[in-house]
Amino acid sequence: MFLSLAVVAQALWLRAGKPGNSPRTVAIAAAVALSALLFWLEFRYALRISIGAMLAVGLYALWLARASSGAVKSDAN
Repeated sequence: MFLSLAVVAQALWLRAGKPGNSPRTVAIAAAVALSALLFWLEFRYALRISIGAMLAVGLYALWLARASSGAVKSDAN
């Protein structure tokens, strides 16, 4: 699931017009770290960690939307 969220983060970045650095390395590292954390914690907090990861990708999508809308406004001026 975390790898899927990393792919979604990369797709959001591409859709937003590539603002800033590519999230690929950070997203893959986070997917590996969160997967390892789940195994280390023996899936005790799996639902909480999964929801947190989904919220992080959602916040990243909002940040990209604001960054790309700001770039469009500055291009129009």
